[in-house]
Amino acid sequence: MNIPRDTIDLHKLRHALTAARAGSFSAAAEQFSISQSALTRRVPMLEENYGIRMFDRGKSGASLTLEGARFIATAEDTLIRVQSTHDELARISAYAFAGAQLGSYRDRQRYTRYHRGRGQA
Repeated sequence: MNIPRDTIDLHKLRHALTAARAGSFSAAAEQFSISQSALTRRVPMLEENYGIRMFDRGKSGASLTLEGARFIATAEDTLIRVQSTHDELARISAYAFAGAQLGSYRDRQRYTRYHRGRGQA
């Protein structure tokens, strides 16, 4: 089992989560507009990385194993947190950009006042 500590492939987590919700790899693949074979290759990569079997695969679709259900619950929570972090960083970035714009304006005013007082502006 080779669990990378510093990276998580969010695409593979989303694919596994969607397959679990849809109950089939083909339905999940349709939602991502990718081939079923592409999606069915990615999920086993996750299973191999984490050393678990997430799905029981059959002609009628895919159902979660007990380990898979626990993994998917954690993956869903992880994806929610990642989205929340992304949203918060976007808000911080927008605020910082607005502050930088205001800061630039103030800096120009100070620069102009300073240099006018010295007869340079």
